[in-house]
Amino acid sequence: MMATAAGAARPSSSPTRGGQSPKQAPQSSPTNVSGVQPKNGPPVRFGVSDPISLQESTEADRLLSEQMSEELQAEFPAETAEGMARRQAVLREIEQMFSDWAAGIATESGQSPEEARRQGMKVTTLGSYRLGVVHPGSDIDTLCIGPPNVTREHFFDTFVPRLERHRDVSECVPIPDAYTPIVKLKMNNVCIDLLFARLATALLPGADPEEMARDDDVLRNMDEKSVRCMNGFRVADQILALVPNEETFRRTLRFVKFWARRRGIYSNVIGFFGGITWSLLVARVCQLYPYYSPSQLVNRFFMLYFQWNWSWQKPVMLCDIVEPRKEPGLAELKVWNPKTNPADRQHVMPVITPAFPAMNSTYNVTETTKRILLEEFRRGLDTMRLVEQQKADWSKVHEPHPFFEQFRHFLWL
Repeated sequence: MMATAAGAARPSSSPTRGGQSPKQAPQSSPTNVSGVQPKNGPPVRFGVSDPISLQESTEADRLLSEQMSEELQAEFPAETAEGMARRQAVLREIEQMFSDWAAGIATESGQSPEEARRQGMKVTTLGSYRLGVVHPGSDIDTLCIGPPNVTREHFFDTFVPRLERHRDVSECVPIPDAYTPIVKLKMNNVCIDLLFARLATALLPGADPEEMARDDDVLRNMDEKSVRCMNGFRVADQILALVPNEETFRRTLRFVKFWARRRGIYSNVIGFFGGITWSLLVARVCQLYPYYSPSQLVNRFFMLYFQWNWSWQKPVMLCDIVEPRKEPGLAELKVWNPKTNPADRQHVMPVITPAFPAMNSTYNVTETTKRILLEEFRRGLDTMRLVEQQKADWSKVHEPHPFFEQFRHFLWL
């Protein structure tokens, strides 16, 4: 069973939520600023439970969302058309380099040039770029999918030096021993985080590696590092498949990510949430309020996660967790399951990735960072109420955290 099956829209028989509920979740109060009673949209269901509300946004809500987008564009502009064209050109150059290099490896192993060109090779994107949330300073998370005859050692020993010699590459830092091996490079002033996944089984002639990557069977007999790299693509792909409206999701996510950066809580490394977690949280709010406008979703984002009963018993999920498959080549993949894995019960704010094998994206969160996150959710909710009452501007929501006012003494590393 594919995890995406749980996200298909289907008629809803009950207005109440399932097990994944916040404390004292609001069930009927509309979020609009005009006093006009909104209409309900058609019954739908996305994810693991029925929506909290089927109410549609009002004209006043849509106007507030436009003001939010205008404020965001002024403070945190999206990438320009020229910038996107430069990024696409860089991706095409990397894909051409990777295809030429991988074909060369194949011919050295005895394949004909024609056979070498037909083997599965692909460069694709993941992360914020794939989700469509790109700003001028963001990097591109990129995945090179290679055929079985191309190893990770080949990739770092012979492909990376090619990148280093490229005339447009100004920085190239390989980190082969990282938990998820990566190459950080800058080409034509575009920052790239380059990952590599090796297919365990050769594709049939004409098969698209990107299309095959959507199937769980692509992970059969794949090495652990390739599984982690491949799932970056699979998770981003499924997020888009599991939200009711991609454009509404993107507009909401752009604001939430900007807010998190300004408030100093955008970092998986130091115990807060990383980009994929913020994406999953926004996607879940979109599922629960499928007809809301972005400004309404920002309000509900703060409310939902401030009131959420955070524990390993109540993970945030976009779809049902696919159980481990008792088949050779797949049984070894570890799926997040606190009932059978004691270590998973230590996770304090679990947010689960939708692609098999399901993983917790917030394993670095501690009780201390959880307290800070909840305080920021509370502050965001209080400020959003002022914005909706026209007592504060949008800039108040995402004003920078007053670090140097709050902390008189600190270490600068």
